[in-house]
Amino acid sequence: MRSFTEFLAKKEKSKARKARRQKKANEPWRPDKIKAADRKNLIARLDSAFSILIRIRTKREIGHCAFCPKPIEHCFHFITRAKYSIRWDSRNAIGSCRGCNYRNEFDPHNFVYYFIRRWGQQSLNDLIRDGNRVAKFSNDDLRAMLVEMQNGRMSP
Repeated sequence: MRSFTEFLAKKEKSKARKARRQKKANEPWRPDKIKAADRKNLIARLDSAFSILIRIRTKREIGHCAFCPKPIEHCFHFITRAKYSIRWDSRNAIGSCRGCNYRNEFDPHNFVYYFIRRWGQQSLNDLIRDGNRVAKFSNDDLRAMLVEMQNGRMSP
């Protein structure tokens, strides 16, 4: 059983925590949080715009999934989206169906062979080299890319 002094100490800690939370909630703005949320929002909007442009391009050029005769549902990246230097590069993406996009996670070799047959080994080597470059985009760079994509233009 707790003593009365322990009870009072716990109550004081609770009041202090509540005061800190209330002070934090009453801050007019928090620049670190706003910047992070703004960047995430920009990246999500860029991904969406890029996906739409790639799907439109593939539908115009091929008419269906690049790997099978199913309709286009997704934007397929030959090299992972984690590599920001080529994440929004049109050479790295093509429209695909849901199944082919998922299948790439477990068996990427067939899709690499498709890339080589369609664009050549040198093009793949260039894409891999560009993907290994370090790219750090500022929020202004991301906004500029978004405006370009919304106007219907893409990188190479």
